[in-house]
Amino acid sequence: MTKETIGEYLKRERELRQITLEEIAEGTKIAIHVLKNMEADNWEELPAEVFIKGFVRSYAEFIGMDPEEVILRYQEDRIEEIKGGESETIEPVSGRHAVGKNFLSGILSPEIIVLMLILAVGLGVAYWFFQKPENTGLSGSTVTESLPEEQKNSAGSEEDSRKLFDFSGFFGSDKTEKPKTAGEKNRGKP
Repeated sequence: MTKETIGEYLKRERELRQITLEEIAEGTKIAIHVLKNMEADNWEELPAEVFIKGFVRSYAEFIGMDPEEVILRYQEDRIEEIKGGESETIEPVSGRHAVGKNFLSGILSPEIIVLMLILAVGLGVAYWFFQKPENTGLSGSTVTESLPEEQKNSAGSEEDSRKLFDFSGFFGSDKTEKPKTAGEKNRGKP
């Protein structure tokens, strides 16, 4: 006698409880063709494994079985089916194909995306703040037009900027006037 498959087991338990596929479909919102494929062990016709486990759980709960026990039996049955159905050994995939479709989802976590956005905004603000005035669209003439005439002539002159940034007194430059001693001050007076 061969071992009962999970699909046969589900069908037998459903029939013992005298529940129709239509009742399960209505109560679990699982399509009838999915339920038929489950009972016929046509797992390849169903969506991804996570959905199949959800279908098996809902089916088991609806007909009054322990869902954890049924899922465990499903997993054992599928492992045996995979091992028994293939005579060749399965080698793990290596290289770039091992990464699969979700490669970027591992790298681009929500935290990384937020950090990238903050960095981009920060760089944009820094660029705007430190760019040269000629790139801002403002010209020197618009600033000096509102100044009085005597300030217009001196505004932005090279001499003014030298006076503004003259720190030679702080660093002992020869250009600064040395303080006179008491004797030098008195010599010039009568």
